[in-house]
Amino acid sequence: MKKKPVKSVVKYTSKRGSVYELRNIDGELVCFVGGKKRPITREISDQFYAERPEGSSFAVYIASHCTFSPGGLGGFGCIITDKEGMPVTELSGGYESSTINRVLLMGMIKAMGFLPSKAEVEVITDSDYAPNIMNGVYRKKSNLDLWAGFETVSKDKKITCKEAKTGNEKDAIKKCMSLVEVAMYSEELHKDPGYANRQRPVKKVFSGDTFGFGPMEVPINIVGDTDKSPEMTSAEEYAEKFEVNLECAESLKAFWSGKFKSYKSFASLKTGGSDRFSAMDAESLYAECGDVAKGKVKEFLSGNDVLSALRWHCRGLSITDSIRKVLVNKDIAEKLNRK
Repeated sequence: MKKKPVKSVVKYTSKRGSVYELRNIDGELVCFVGGKKRPITREISDQFYAERPEGSSFAVYIASHCTFSPGGLGGFGCIITDKEGMPVTELSGGYESSTINRVLLMGMIKAMGFLPSKAEVEVITDSDYAPNIMNGVYRKKSNLDLWAGFETVSKDKKITCKEAKTGNEKDAIKKCMSLVEVAMYSEELHKDPGYANRQRPVKKVFSGDTFGFGPMEVPINIVGDTDKSPEMTSAEEYAEKFEVNLECAESLKAFWSGKFKSYKSFASLKTGGSDRFSAMDAESLYAECGDVAKGKVKEFLSGNDVLSALRWHCRGLSITDSIRKVLVNKDIAEKLNRK
């Protein structure tokens, strides 16, 4: 078999003295130790690119989101690649209280600080905010503290900025959004010192069904949590395979295809009427979902809400999304009762 062409080879010595050989094979960074392929650790990847010569070229894909803006939990996710499209590193951060534009700028500052001097950088964002200002369409009227910080860390670099337009760019932004969601609901949220209108406690305290946050702000992090989105080929086939109503399958398809999971997208999830899971009692649902799902749901909900979440899990949502769906439904019901 003909070997794949090797475009570049770099040797790296780890902190423990091991010598790693990094090869760029058809656009993929591959690590070898003593001629044998080894996994690439974050330390190896970061060190490899930290030692890149001045003037290297990079692409920075970055997305940001807030549960509500201004004032909500916020986060950014960033993926940096080199000029050949090889992944360099991933960066992310979550904030107690900020705005969607401020968390974007904080992510851009962190990315510029990571890159070497004299680098040529193309920043691709999920919105037109930064591109319009950097390209002179709008003037800087707000977030001046962060723009000043960005100019400080980027003054030794050549930077262009644009909104994601192509399919590959949007795919990268979607991956960034996954980093955003993890960062926003992590236990280690940062403070945005430039945004002091509304501060939120870092410590999350739960008391029964009462939370100190809105339904989209409750931190729910379940390791290995998955949904049935890979099974979604068409709504019709999904409805038949998993015994849900067509309207339910269509709403799940729309939910999974969205760029980010928002309050509105959770509210738009519909059962379409009674289905097989609607008639299941507690014992049947526990048997269907398993002890792990039951235990995780009970950490956040109680009573009939537990059963409602498990029914959504049976229909295809992850445990996390099932819990948040019930929280959104409860919030909607409470708002209606107050009218």
